[in-house]
Amino acid sequence: MIYRQGYHYSKTGVFFSQIVPQSALQFDLFGDYTLAEHVKKTRLMCVIDLLNTWFGRDTLFLGAQGIAREWEMRRTMLSPRAVTSWEEIMVVHAD
Repeated sequence: MIYRQGYHYSKTGVFFSQIVPQSALQFDLFGDYTLAEHVKKTRLMCVIDLLNTWFGRDTLFLGAQGIAREWEMRRTMLSPRAVTSWEEIMVVHAD
């Protein structure tokens, strides 16, 4: 629907960096971000995630996300969850 002839399009992706376990957090020596603030924000996100798990996706969300959902991820090429769900791992029996 947004395709326009005459424009050059390129495939793109999202790169997540600086993702570390909570046990390995290192704060900026001169930053204003404290451990107490980090714990408070982490607890808030855990509560939001838990409520969304119990009551369904987007039951709670941050206002910065906006209310309108104008797009949705395409799932035509969705792969099986063979590596993320123990119940769905294929078992091969040798006879």
